[in-house]
Amino acid sequence: MVFQEEKQYTEALQCFTQALELDRRGNQPREESISLINIGSLHFKLGQYKEAIRRLEEALPVAEKSALKSETAQILELLAESHSKLGHAEKAYQYLKRAKGPVTRSSTRRRRSG
Repeated sequence: MVFQEEKQYTEALQCFTQALELDRRGNQPREESISLINIGSLHFKLGQYKEAIRRLEEALPVAEKSALKSETAQILELLAESHSKLGHAEKAYQYLKRAKGPVTRSSTRRRRSG
């Protein structure tokens, strides 16, 4: 069973890597960031936190430059989780803080009234 899961992860990684190459050739930043998120997530699931961080840090400027808020938040949360798994509490906290963004009065009011 473990071998089958590992084989599936390997195949998924190959597919995500191919997709990433196509996204880059086609100059598609949203798709590129999603491919990098997928690769980073896969490494995270495999317990390869340093590689997950490397790929997610590669995805972050692509998502931020393209103003992809949802993808940026997802990347920051995965970076926080990865750093947490490695025992890097301060770095995890910084990424998590960035993912949540600033709390404004209007967003606080909406939460209370809704």
